[in-house]
Amino acid sequence: MLNKNQSQEHELTILENIYNKPGEVRQRDLAKIAGLSLGMTNAILKRLALKGLLTIKRVNNRNIHYIVTPTGIEAITRKSYRYFKRTIKNVVYKGRRYKQQNISALFRKLST
Repeated sequence: MLNKNQSQEHELTILENIYNKPGEVRQRDLAKIAGLSLGMTNAILKRLALKGLLTIKRVNNRNIHYIVTPTGIEAITRKSYRYFKRTIKNVVYKGRRYKQQNISALFRKLST
C-alpha cells in the first residue's frame, strides 16, 4: 500500500505524462513510467477523474484517451511548486549543516 506522499507523487507523475503527451499515453505506459502495477495505475486514473483533474474519453472498445482538465493543470503547477520549494529548502538546510560541520571541524583542528 502506498503512503500519502508516494500516492501524490505517482498522481503527479501520471498527470504530467498525460499532459505532456495528450492522447498518446496508454495505461501500460503510465504504469511503467510511474513504477506501478497496471491495477494501481487504473485506480489512480479513476481517482484523478473523480477529483476532476482528468477526463477519461473512450475512443472505441480498445482505446481510451486521457485529458488533463484545467483543474488538473492547476494541480500540476501547485504540486510542482511545492516539490520545488521543498527541494530548495532541503538543499539550503543541508548546505548550512555541511558548513557548520566544516567550521566545527576547523575550530577543533585549530584548538589542538
